[in-house]
Amino acid sequence: YSICWPVAAMLYACHENRVFSPDDVSDKALKRQDIHELADRIILEEHSEIEAVFPAQRQAIVSIHLHDGKTISSGTTIAAGDPETPLTHADFLNKFRLYAQPLNDSSRIEKMINAIFDPNPEKSDGITNVIY
Repeated sequence: YSICWPVAAMLYACHENRVFSPDDVSDKALKRQDIHELADRIILEEHSEIEAVFPAQRQAIVSIHLHDGKTISSGTTIAAGDPETPLTHADFLNKFRLYAQPLNDSSRIEKMINAIFDPNPEKSDGITNVIY
Protein backbone atom coordinates (compact mmCIF):
# COMPACT_ATOMS: atom_id res chain seq x y z
CA TYR A 1 0.00 0.00 0.00
CA SER A 2 1.29 3.46 -0.89
CA ILE A 3 0.57 6.46 1.30
CA CYS A 4 2.34 8.68 -1.24
CA TRP A 5 -0.12 7.88 -4.05
CA PRO A 6 -3.37 9.01 -2.36
CA VAL A 7 -1.61 12.08 -0.95
CA ALA A 8 -0.45 13.05 -4.45
CA ALA A 9 -3.89 12.29 -5.89
CA MET A 10 -5.53 14.43 -3.20
CA LEU A 11 -3.18 17.32 -3.93
CA TYR A 12 -4.08 17.13 -7.63
CA ALA A 13 -7.80 16.99 -6.81
CA CYS A 14 -7.43 20.17 -4.74
CA HIS A 15 -5.33 21.79 -7.47
CA GLU A 16 -8.09 20.95 -9.96
CA ASN A 17 -10.75 22.43 -7.61
CA ARG A 18 -12.34 19.04 -6.93
CA VAL A 19 -13.18 17.18 -3.77
CA PHE A 20 -10.94 14.14 -3.34
CA SER A 21 -13.09 11.08 -4.01
CA PRO A 22 -12.80 7.38 -4.86
CA ASP A 23 -12.38 8.38 -8.51
CA ASP A 24 -8.99 9.81 -7.56
CA VAL A 25 -7.68 6.34 -6.76
CA SER A 26 -9.46 4.51 -9.56
CA ASP A 27 -7.82 2.51 -12.35
CA LYS A 28 -8.13 5.58 -14.58
CA ALA A 29 -6.39 7.78 -12.01
CA LEU A 30 -3.65 5.20 -11.53
CA LYS A 31 -2.66 5.80 -15.17
CA ARG A 32 -2.04 9.53 -14.60
CA GLN A 33 1.67 10.20 -15.04
CA ASP A 34 1.46 13.57 -13.25
CA ILE A 35 0.24 11.89 -10.07
CA HIS A 36 2.99 9.24 -10.32
CA GLU A 37 5.62 11.96 -10.67
CA LEU A 38 4.33 13.86 -7.63
CA ALA A 39 4.01 10.67 -5.56
CA ASP A 40 7.66 9.88 -6.35
CA ARG A 41 8.66 13.24 -4.80
CA ILE A 42 6.81 12.68 -1.52
CA ILE A 43 9.03 11.74 1.41
CA LEU A 44 7.68 10.03 4.53
CA GLU A 45 9.57 10.72 7.75
CA GLU A 46 9.07 9.51 11.30
CA HIS A 47 8.87 12.09 14.07
CA SER A 48 9.85 10.93 17.56
CA GLU A 49 7.15 13.02 19.29
CA ILE A 50 4.45 11.47 17.08
CA GLU A 51 5.86 7.94 17.43
CA ALA A 52 5.86 8.39 21.24
CA VAL A 53 2.05 8.70 21.37
CA PHE A 54 1.25 6.04 18.76
CA PRO A 55 -1.01 3.98 18.70
CA ALA A 56 -3.05 5.79 21.36
CA GLN A 57 -3.07 8.81 19.05
CA ARG A 58 -2.63 8.81 15.29
CA GLN A 59 -1.08 12.11 14.37
CA ALA A 60 0.65 13.53 11.33
CA ILE A 61 2.54 16.58 10.15
CA VAL A 62 2.43 17.56 6.49
CA SER A 63 5.03 19.93 5.06
CA ILE A 64 5.05 21.07 1.46
CA HIS A 65 8.21 22.57 0.00
CA LEU A 66 7.41 25.04 -2.79
CA HIS A 67 9.52 25.88 -5.84
CA ASP A 68 10.24 29.36 -4.44
CA GLY A 69 11.91 27.83 -1.37
CA LYS A 70 9.02 28.41 1.05
CA THR A 71 7.62 25.60 3.17
CA ILE A 72 4.00 25.26 4.23
CA SER A 73 3.41 23.07 7.27
CA SER A 74 0.19 21.81 8.84
CA GLY A 75 1.61 21.44 12.31
CA THR A 76 0.55 18.33 14.22
CA THR A 77 -2.89 17.14 13.14
CA ILE A 78 -5.21 14.31 14.09
CA ALA A 79 -7.35 12.80 11.35
CA ALA A 80 -11.11 13.22 11.58
CA GLY A 81 -12.95 9.94 11.78
CA ASP A 82 -10.73 8.25 14.34
CA PRO A 83 -12.31 7.17 17.65
CA GLU A 84 -10.86 10.25 19.36
CA THR A 85 -12.14 12.58 16.64
CA PRO A 86 -15.34 11.02 15.31
CA LEU A 87 -17.13 12.45 12.31
CA THR A 88 -20.28 14.40 13.02
CA HIS A 89 -23.47 12.81 11.73
CA ALA A 90 -23.60 15.43 8.96
CA ASP A 91 -19.96 14.78 7.97
CA PHE A 92 -20.63 11.03 7.92
CA LEU A 93 -23.66 11.51 5.65
CA ASN A 94 -21.73 13.84 3.33
CA LYS A 95 -18.90 11.29 3.06
CA PHE A 96 -21.37 8.47 2.38
CA ARG A 97 -23.08 10.52 -0.34
CA LEU A 98 -19.72 11.36 -1.93
CA TYR A 99 -18.60 7.72 -2.00
CA ALA A 100 -22.01 6.54 -3.25
CA GLN A 101 -22.01 9.01 -6.18
CA PRO A 102 -20.95 6.32 -8.69
CA LEU A 103 -24.44 4.86 -8.27
CA ASN A 104 -25.75 7.95 -10.13
CA ASP A 105 -29.04 7.59 -8.29
CA SER A 106 -29.58 10.17 -5.54
CA SER A 107 -33.00 8.74 -4.70
CA ARG A 108 -31.49 5.30 -4.06
CA ILE A 109 -28.68 6.83 -2.00
CA GLU A 110 -31.20 8.62 0.23
CA LYS A 111 -33.22 5.39 0.58
CA MET A 112 -30.03 3.64 1.71
CA ILE A 113 -29.37 6.34 4.30
CA ASN A 114 -32.95 6.14 5.55
CA ALA A 115 -32.71 2.34 5.82
CA ILE A 116 -29.39 2.49 7.67
CA PHE A 117 -30.73 4.94 10.24
CA ASP A 118 -34.25 3.51 10.44
CA PRO A 119 -35.20 3.52 14.16
CA ASN A 120 -37.55 0.54 13.59
CA PRO A 121 -35.76 -1.79 11.16
CA GLU A 122 -37.87 -4.74 12.20
CA LYS A 123 -40.96 -2.92 10.87
CA SER A 124 -39.46 -1.86 7.54
CA ASP A 125 -38.21 -3.57 4.41
CA GLY A 126 -34.65 -3.02 5.59
CA ILE A 127 -31.54 -2.12 3.70
CA THR A 128 -31.25 -5.36 1.73
CA ASN A 129 -34.17 -4.28 -0.47
CA VAL A 130 -32.40 -1.01 -1.23
CA ILE A 131 -28.96 -2.47 -1.92
CA TYR A 132 -29.94 -5.48 -4.03
